[in-house]
Amino acid sequence: MSSDLLVELRDLQRRTVVMPVSMPGVGQNAYLQQLVSSGFLVIALDATHEIPTEPNGLAECEVKADVQDKVRAALRQRRRVVVGSTNTYQSLRVRDIQLWRRLGARRVVSIFFSTSLEEALLRNEGNVSQQVVDIERCYQRLLATPPTLGEGFDRVYRITV
Repeated sequence: MSSDLLVELRDLQRRTVVMPVSMPGVGQNAYLQQLVSSGFLVIALDATHEIPTEPNGLAECEVKADVQDKVRAALRQRRRVVVGSTNTYQSLRVRDIQLWRRLGARRVVSIFFSTSLEEALLRNEGNVSQQVVDIERCYQRLLATPPTLGEGFDRVYRITV
């Protein structure tokens, strides 16, 4: 993460939720850990949503209640929170932005970790938890629907990985 972007993120007002958007395995966790030292609460990125077991159950993919409680409590304490997962589905981003606002967020911003398909495949080469088809689908989704202000974000930051 560039030092200019890190400074800008550190200066975000309190009660801000940051939603990372990225391909799996591109190093977003390493970038986001830099925000912890700046007072951000980082919610476990792999534990935010209840994922349905049925392939067409995406609409039922809900933010876990304990995550909602943590975000609500942090926002009441006027903290800045990083919460999410890869957030590749636009419909879920829109829904989650609305949820964070209902829980007390004054601002919701995105950090979009942009990468090429080749780079994403290379970074995930040894990752047995991600199949190549999943990486390619994520890439196509993000290519077609990158995060935008129109989804409800107050700001979208872009990092090229």
